[in-house]
Amino acid sequence: MHVIRTLKTFAITSMVSLTRRFPINSKKKATQFLIALSVVIVLTGFYYKAKEQRKLSRVRRILETAMRDGHTQGQLRARNDSEIEERFQSRKILLQKSCNQLQMEYDAAFRTDACREKMMKKHIAYISSPGPNLAVCLVEKAGSTFWLRILQILSGYKQVFNPQEIETFSAYEGGFKTFEELSFSKVYDILRKSIKIMFVRDPFSRIFSAYLDKFYNPNPPNWKYLGAEIVRIERKGVHQVYCGHDVTFAEFVSFTLKWFDMNKCVEPHFSEIFRHCSPCDIDYTYIGKMETIEQDTRYIISKLNQTNRVMFDDFTIDAEKNAIADAIDWVFNMREDIEACGVSFHQALLRLWRRLQSRGILSKKDIFPFSPERSEIIRRADFTNTLLQLYISGNAADRKRNRVEVLLEAYSSVPDSLVSKLQQIFKIDLKLFGYSELPDYIRYGREYSKVKPEFSYLEMT
Repeated sequence: MHVIRTLKTFAITSMVSLTRRFPINSKKKATQFLIALSVVIVLTGFYYKAKEQRKLSRVRRILETAMRDGHTQGQLRARNDSEIEERFQSRKILLQKSCNQLQMEYDAAFRTDACREKMMKKHIAYISSPGPNLAVCLVEKAGSTFWLRILQILSGYKQVFNPQEIETFSAYEGGFKTFEELSFSKVYDILRKSIKIMFVRDPFSRIFSAYLDKFYNPNPPNWKYLGAEIVRIERKGVHQVYCGHDVTFAEFVSFTLKWFDMNKCVEPHFSEIFRHCSPCDIDYTYIGKMETIEQDTRYIISKLNQTNRVMFDDFTIDAEKNAIADAIDWVFNMREDIEACGVSFHQALLRLWRRLQSRGILSKKDIFPFSPERSEIIRRADFTNTLLQLYISGNAADRKRNRVEVLLEAYSSVPDSLVSKLQQIFKIDLKLFGYSELPDYIRYGREYSKVKPEFSYLEMT
């Protein structure tokens, strides 16, 4: 549209110039020519405006399709407890059926898994009297920290009612036990006497969430530990790097697939869910989903008769405010290490901002308001207040689209060959827990990238 405006200005200027220089007849011809040129320019403007409208309509159509796919991924809200009960039952039936169908593949996966015992024993946390006998399989990026907080309340370790009042780092300090030091006979004896819970998540969304937290978000420990290795392996000609602070999602996926191919103990944030929980061997009482975590959690707490001990104000708002506080604390606490990796504090805060937009906590219309100079001296409290004000005044329904848009953007960058390999890696999880093998945010990723959206959630700053 800028080009069109430039051409219009040129046409008017030329018309005035020509009418001054040429005789009457020539002036008349020049004027006719320029009028015709102006008409062409105006029509061209209409054409590009219509093209832009078609582009926007296409984006909306892709988004609406991808948003609808969320309902097939288990996101439909139940209308009452009876429907929630039915949903839990259907998940158990599907799991049992899929375990029978995939028994050979499931067993084969564990035969070559040197980390099975360690993984399962580490990832099931349990409590007993004075609270209920409860065992929870902890799946990273599927509500694991949240459920540790609940265990701390139920065990009496934390004297609060709302799990979101417990700081993230405090959630790991005690109030529950794991099976790491126990024999399998003791493990199964405890499980037999316990109510068993696991929460799962769409594997494609889960691994992207792990990328956001571990690589896009300012995370010096992971930049040094894995980021540097990913850069060395995925980029030709790079032999030594201190921090891999600019790893792309496509590079991360490619590296993670190589990790799986080597049959090594894959980092738990990236590995399959079934390896954490052994769901075909353990009869879980409740299989919750991250996509319906509020309804599932409230229902389970009610069935445990613990509604007088675990309470929520506003489930979603509490969780999102907690996410804001955690993100800010992390970046401000890690400032020295972030800058040692060659990333300025301004860049770090901008990435934090983008990450919260990706999670649908901030609107993509919320432009980062601080200059590089201001970012260097801003106080934690001032930055927090700015974020909270924007969050509170924002439109939750509008922000929800962000979560789909960022998945469209992320997977549009991953080659089809790598997506196919991911589908194979996640095959057992997808079948056991009823997730789509090709979610619409992957199916339409290529088309979305052709539209060339003006906003990028994953821009490396």
